[in-house]
Amino acid sequence: GFFMTSVDSVGFTFSSPKKSYAPSLLLEPKEMDISLKLDIPEERVEASIIVTVVCNNPSCRTITLNGINFSDLQVETKDDHKVEWRYDGSLITIMWTDSFTKGEKRSAVVSYVVKNPHSGLFFVHPDAAYPQRDTFAITDHETERARHWLACIDYPAVRTTLTFHITAKKEFISVANGIETGRTEEGDLATTHWHLNYPCPSYLVCFAVGEFISVEDRPGPHGTPIKYFAPKSCKPEHLKLSFNETPDIMAWLEKRLGLPLPFKDDKYFQVAAPFGGGAMENITLTVWDSWYLCDEKWASDFKIWTDVINLHEMTHSYFGDSVVIRHFEHTWLKESWASYMETVWSHDRFGVDEGKYQMLLKSNGYRGETNNYYRPVVCRCYETSWNIFDRHTYPGGAWRIHQLRNIIGDDIFWPAVKDYLSTYAKCTVETSDFRKKLEEHSGLNLTKYFEQWFHQNGFPRVSVNYSYDMESKKVTLKLQQTQEDKTKNIPIFDMRIPIQIIDKNGNRYDEVANFEDTNTSEVRVTVLSQPISIEIDPNDICLMELTFSPGVDLLTHSLKESTSVTKRIWAGEELLKLGHVNVVFEAIKTEKFYGVQIELIKKLASSKDSSVPQLLVNLLDFVTHPRPLRELVGGMKKKNCLFREALLKFLSKKEIDAYMPTSVALEALGYQGHPEDFKILTEAISIYANAGYMPYVVEGALRGLGALRSANAFEYLITNVEYGKLPEFSRSAAVSALASAAKWVNNGTTRAQEALILLLTSERTKDVLMSVVDALVALDAKQAVGDIEGIKSKLPHQTQVAVQKKIKSLLAQTTGTVNADLSNQLEAMSNRIAQLEALVKAKCCGEK
Repeated sequence: GFFMTSVDSVGFTFSSPKKSYAPSLLLEPKEMDISLKLDIPEERVEASIIVTVVCNNPSCRTITLNGINFSDLQVETKDDHKVEWRYDGSLITIMWTDSFTKGEKRSAVVSYVVKNPHSGLFFVHPDAAYPQRDTFAITDHETERARHWLACIDYPAVRTTLTFHITAKKEFISVANGIETGRTEEGDLATTHWHLNYPCPSYLVCFAVGEFISVEDRPGPHGTPIKYFAPKSCKPEHLKLSFNETPDIMAWLEKRLGLPLPFKDDKYFQVAAPFGGGAMENITLTVWDSWYLCDEKWASDFKIWTDVINLHEMTHSYFGDSVVIRHFEHTWLKESWASYMETVWSHDRFGVDEGKYQMLLKSNGYRGETNNYYRPVVCRCYETSWNIFDRHTYPGGAWRIHQLRNIIGDDIFWPAVKDYLSTYAKCTVETSDFRKKLEEHSGLNLTKYFEQWFHQNGFPRVSVNYSYDMESKKVTLKLQQTQEDKTKNIPIFDMRIPIQIIDKNGNRYDEVANFEDTNTSEVRVTVLSQPISIEIDPNDICLMELTFSPGVDLLTHSLKESTSVTKRIWAGEELLKLGHVNVVFEAIKTEKFYGVQIELIKKLASSKDSSVPQLLVNLLDFVTHPRPLRELVGGMKKKNCLFREALLKFLSKKEIDAYMPTSVALEALGYQGHPEDFKILTEAISIYANAGYMPYVVEGALRGLGALRSANAFEYLITNVEYGKLPEFSRSAAVSALASAAKWVNNGTTRAQEALILLLTSERTKDVLMSVVDALVALDAKQAVGDIEGIKSKLPHQTQVAVQKKIKSLLAQTTGTVNADLSNQLEAMSNRIAQLEALVKAKCCGEK
């Protein structure tokens, strides 16, 4: 799925957790027949599950299923075999009274009721505060959350066929894994029957029931039915626009991997709904959070990401759905692959520049996370399996696949991948299975590569020293890996780094710096004339952090002339370090690729050069693409009278073609600290309050209020943070904004803490709950620890772990509310300073 956890904010723990392993399967579930009767307004489901097991080891008569907080539980059989059972609130232990023979099949019927499940199954329906809310129920399980409503062995090693009988109001649409086999009606209820004849792990089991609209698209290459669903508040044209690339993505995947979609004879349906998840690749039924839905304006900014994630989820049909990981340490075999195929598709769909830029973003994301912690990609130690779904796995693993592809070569790599997918279809796999397939096809011994890149920590940090002797016309490049740290299990990596040199006469020299059991490599080249360009890893095939600044002339040439978007970004960033802001400013003005503009604007905005504010304002006349435009106005999130004037002008345009630049501009306006801008921000909230599943402008305006340093803003936020006061999808932003606003108002921290603690004890929306916890930590509300502890029982284990770390962080803080009187005095002083700053700024800008 596309989630990517925020483990980086709380750290990855190795000291206390023990290693985790796949369960033994002496009795192995092979079939599940699932009967459900749903009452959505009551958030209740009656379940009867027939679990059919096969005996792998006759010494065993007992099986243990996961199942959390079930009531009225009963276990029985429908044959002559008798069972005994017990249930402790989380585990259902079933023991047959007589022995099995090897290969024997038996079934047990587990019946129970689930009310208000904490996770896994989400009920959404109108209430007094939000009477227009849609009505539906939907599942989302990754990694171990099916157990909150489904009696099962909730680990990926267990794969069963599925049969569904879903009973709900007859006006509701019900969809599930597999093929619909029938529908019967009785009174005001209907039962829809679905069957999946493909073995499915629990985390990929899925159904959705509710008041949905649907849009049918053209079928896939083999006639695979393609259909999209969303709650009735969604417009059909938005649903179609959001997922209209699906048939072409399916055709591209089949061509690239050389295999038809594993479930081509079933269907490929997608459901988008506001259930608080990301996107999830359930077999034949992918589910999305509704914030991926696009109207025409959102599509201009975000549609490329919806398409990329569409590709990501469909890739899982091969990597993760057909070929399933045995246990969570091998998560990279699905998530890294889906992440890497995003880039392969982007390259084929949009060109080499987009492909390279996507790989740069992945490198930056992964390397950024290592500022907080290192772990091996293949890792058995974790507090919760959800922690594995981080940037080490998604972009970090994607880069390791990219390197393998370039080491082996496309002619061998892709046939090996096809063989791997064909061999292990319907099976579970480990990392060694993939390695052995690559070795079988290539003849290479990849043991050392996998040992270094998958089982050890880190990545290469390479520094380069450059010199050129004009007399001998010799270029010398000395490269050194600097990352080795045996205490952190970070090795010296074997690798070959290509180098490209171009002299002023246009001659090109291709060299390779080779690292093999050494941390240094030296390249000497005799050139015909002085170099004008030196590019380390010109084709972007090496994962590394590069430290290389060959001088202003070479950098300027690369910034202006390089055909590589990543090298233009590198050159611009290095020039900014050397203080050449005007050179970079001119390059941004004429740059054709949006990604280069984004990265250089980001770095320019962080420069301390006094000319930067005016340069950023000037760029508003040249930057038109919504994504770099978003970065540009985001660079104005600091107090400056030039910024305020520019932002007001920007926001006064009658029509801005994308939501996010408007959202970020409103937030940046708040940072200017002018109390009179309160009206602009609150009017924006009113105007966009009915944007439904696209709350981005409202969120930006709320964040702007949080930064405004205004008593009015604080009062607005503390009043409207209550349930039902603001558009539902923007409430988390309001909570965060309140925490930001509190520090600028007399007694604001205390009042915000009290309001948030009250909200914490009454709130049921889990994403808002987590925002409240974050806000209380930010406000140093140590008195809230007991209340925060109290919500843990309402959350799944993977979220409980995150909450516990936030509590630990809160208790570790040494500043804040130790002395309430001093705190209030400091707040009053801060407020007075803010007022004085506003007066000074008004004078600076010539205002009265």
